[in-house]
Amino acid sequence: MNSSLKSMAGRALLCSGLHRAMMNQTAAIVAFHRVDDAAAHDPISVPVPAFQSFCRLVSRHFRVVALPELLARLGDGKDVSNRLVITFDDGYADNHETAAPILREYGLPATFFIATDLIGTHTQPCWDRKAGIRTRWMTWEQVRDLHRQGFELGAHTRTHANLNALSPAQARDEVSGSRNALEDAVGATIRWFSYPFGGRNDFNEDLRALVTDMGFECCLSCHGGLVRPGDSAINLQRVPVNNYYRDFWHFGAALVQSSRLGQ
Repeated sequence: MNSSLKSMAGRALLCSGLHRAMMNQTAAIVAFHRVDDAAAHDPISVPVPAFQSFCRLVSRHFRVVALPELLARLGDGKDVSNRLVITFDDGYADNHETAAPILREYGLPATFFIATDLIGTHTQPCWDRKAGIRTRWMTWEQVRDLHRQGFELGAHTRTHANLNALSPAQARDEVSGSRNALEDAVGATIRWFSYPFGGRNDFNEDLRALVTDMGFECCLSCHGGLVRPGDSAINLQRVPVNNYYRDFWHFGAALVQSSRLGQ
């Protein structure tokens, strides 16, 4: 089915409310990176109008909740049907300048996972060099302002490192260093972690044990998949949202299809 047909199917499912029955006992954690018209061609970016549409429509068709609420429901064995959590990875400047005001406009909570050594720098990661994109990271004042606005913050390593390629000591330093920098910056405990390069082969049980041992309450991937009762908070899947999707309806159709396939 091509993207236009998937959009039509998604519109029918969501506008009719059928998605609620089809996503019974199923929640989604979605992962954004950039919201930037200038980088709309980039696989990890979405244009500003698309993000605005996403926020408007998820507020109508899903129960958008903060990450801690979803974790609490999982821990207590409560219903998670049709819940949706919004997250961002890395720490791009547009997260504060563009995404946060739109999220506030619709009253939506979100968690921002920060690669702390990149904050306030002009570091250009390899994926931006290849795409010809000028990278803009948040400043520490912008990170603190997200916290003051009530958004959740989480650790995402110090340097956006592939933890699976590091020694145990190096991995521990990346994870603990990110949390320590965030805690020093905002004066609050950092309880959430998402790992960079969030594919199925980029993390393993030893790394999950490391995250657990360090006291984090969750660990999020980014290779697709939904959340169901009984899922471990240290191994939660997220659905990346990027320019693959034609529009919100296409994305909604993909979520419903994943729920039916048990992904």
